Amino acid sequence: HRDLKPQNVLIEAESGRPYVVDFGLIKRDRSRLAWSQDQAPETAEGTLLGTPAYMAPEQAAARGEVDARADVYGLGALLFFLLTGEAPFRAAGLYPLLAEVAERPPPDPRELRPEVPAALAELCRVSLAKDPAARPPTARAFAERVRATRPRARWPYGVGAGLLVAAAALLIWSQGPDARARATPAPASAPASTTPLPSPTPSEAVSEAAIQANNRGVALFDAGRIEEAIRAFAEATRLAPAYADAHLNRGLARAKLRDVAGAIEDFDRAMRLRPDWDLPYANRGATLGVLGDHLSASADFERATQLAPDVPRHWLRLGGAKGNLGDHAGAMACFERALELEPDAPWAERYRRKVARIRQLQQR
Repeated sequence: HRDLKPQNVLIEAESGRPYVVDFGLIKRDRSRLAWSQDQAPETAEGTLLGTPAYMAPEQAAARGEVDARADVYGLGALLFFLLTGEAPFRAAGLYPLLAEVAERPPPDPRELRPEVPAALAELCRVSLAKDPAARPPTARAFAERVRATRPRARWPYGVGAGLLVAAAALLIWSQGPDARARATPAPASAPASTTPLPSPTPSEAVSEAAIQANNRGVALFDAGRIEEAIRAFAEATRLAPAYADAHLNRGLARAKLRDVAGAIEDFDRAMRLRPDWDLPYANRGATLGVLGDHLSASADFERATQLAPDVPRHWLRLGGAKGNLGDHAGAMACFERALELEPDAPWAERYRRKVARIRQLQQR
């Protein structure tokens, strides 16, 4: 899953049954499951994915060495939240937070709630271990340790109710094949909603040399030679500083190499050059969403849909961002709009099921 957090566990109002949602960042075991080609793109090594406050250290380092034990870490972070009402790491700012996740020892929940049982505090400690081998090996093993504390512990009402829900959620989760299987390496893919653009913007006077440099960058990007592509796009922007396409393309390439600040800088530059262009907003939104800033991502996707209301992908991404913010009615409306625009798309049936599921949950 790679993005377990409180916002991604929905509780059915009447039954109290939990559902794990938002599978946009999963790594798939291709030997066991057949997935359609329209699914969210898988990620290559070196791409930072997840919500920083709840991601495992190996995700924060973007080393590519991520397996199901990263989800055990996420379950430990969820448990810490249920016990304390706080995320385990809370530094202000992205990079200080990532540094805490990677380097700071896991906190003891009893520092915030002294009444937390020692067994649960210990489960938080081992589940939040920096070394994946030191954590419970599977979600099932984690669930068994949660259940083992229940007969002996007396919890405050809020903590007890949350843990009962968490234990049920873990049992459901541990039955899924992705929670148990280590994922195969994922193929490289562009990090945002577009691939580099080979043609110049019609409204700009762009030299032939700049166009050639941009097109060379596109070819290098497609060949997986990302650093060389960045240099080619930089050459295009040097020859034509107002060449919005080249700025956008360099942003895509920088995002591929985890240079988030550089990518956002390029997307911002493309926006200033062409404020009526949807793609810089869509790509910046995708980058911010990967970092867990779903509010800013939603605003960018909203702007993209205003500028290009007939592009289904913008509506799908806006719906995903709204869902991450808990606005499931808004998410459903966005998915429905995308389906109206392209009812026979390869992804259409999957999103019809999403809409039906949201509607079903709302009616209960």
